[in-house]
Amino acid sequence: MALLGAGAMVGLFLKSSKSMVRFDLGRLKLAALTISLFLSLSPGLYSGVQAGEDCSAAEAQQALQRARRLTANTDAKTVHELYEIADRANDSGLNKIAREIVSILVKTRYRNCEMYCFLGSTYCEEFADKQEDNDMARKYFNLALQVEPDCGRALNELAYLSFSQGKLDDALKLANRAVNSKDPHIRCRLTRSKILASLKRYPEALKDIELAEKHPEKRIEIYRVKGSILEAMGRYDEAVKAFDQAFAMQKQDWIAYQIVHCLKKSGRYKEAIARLDKLSLLNVNDSEVFRERAEVRVLAKDYVGAIKDLDKTIELEPTAKIYRQRAQLHTLIGQKDRAARDLAEADKISNRAENF
Repeated sequence: MALLGAGAMVGLFLKSSKSMVRFDLGRLKLAALTISLFLSLSPGLYSGVQAGEDCSAAEAQQALQRARRLTANTDAKTVHELYEIADRANDSGLNKIAREIVSILVKTRYRNCEMYCFLGSTYCEEFADKQEDNDMARKYFNLALQVEPDCGRALNELAYLSFSQGKLDDALKLANRAVNSKDPHIRCRLTRSKILASLKRYPEALKDIELAEKHPEKRIEIYRVKGSILEAMGRYDEAVKAFDQAFAMQKQDWIAYQIVHCLKKSGRYKEAIARLDKLSLLNVNDSEVFRERAEVRVLAKDYVGAIKDLDKTIELEPTAKIYRQRAQLHTLIGQKDRAARDLAEADKISNRAENF
């Protein structure tokens, strides 16, 4: 086997990364926002109804029966009460019942833009997999605009729908309208910042996210997006600070790995290793933590430490690729016999996989 230098070794490690999630602004889907990345566009983010206690299935069913008995003489108070229950039911995971209640309410004379937006939002968690749900969401947001052409929420949701489908020009036009609407929500700037970032218009994206950051309602997503934009701009130290703010709000492995990635990019290897030390204590059986730390140790030219981390990686998840990586490191420090054994083991694993 030809002797590879440290640079080649680093390249090998970088190519082998298999499970660390990268923040891809241009390919985010709205449904995936229920993941950690990007949080879902919940009706509660815009709704004028105050969040209350969870709604039971029994309460939701009772409200549905009440809604089915509505007449032309129904008063505004009753409609509001039923809408409030539907809102809580949706937050409690009873979105189909909530959807049916509000579908009845929009047939009353008290229908409004908010109700149509609510109905559109009930399809947002499903449309990524079903085109029909995508179409239904778009239908209701457009109906909201018929009631109120300057509805910031509807415009923002439509912008995100277009963004999730890769229609960036349309998405940006809608996002611009949302931001300039009479009552723009904080999420309007958040959405536009993602679209601008995916267009690689990073300074404009950063400006939007900084304006969103000034809003009294602090959201973890603001700092996640801000960190990703700064990272794309090569401003790694600032990106670390933004990701740290997000991590302080919710300790997610994804954020921790992004911090490590930025620290690596800025050459702060000791800090990156220290972060991974803490992460390894929380994820003692996660091979990716040790594989990632091995990669950082290689960058720091701590080959012995990297080998120890790969020892742990192999203990948790033995793969041909990891054995070959460890063989490269053994070769770099002159341990050719151990390198040969690792390569032989890697071949065995590969042959078993081929014959399976």
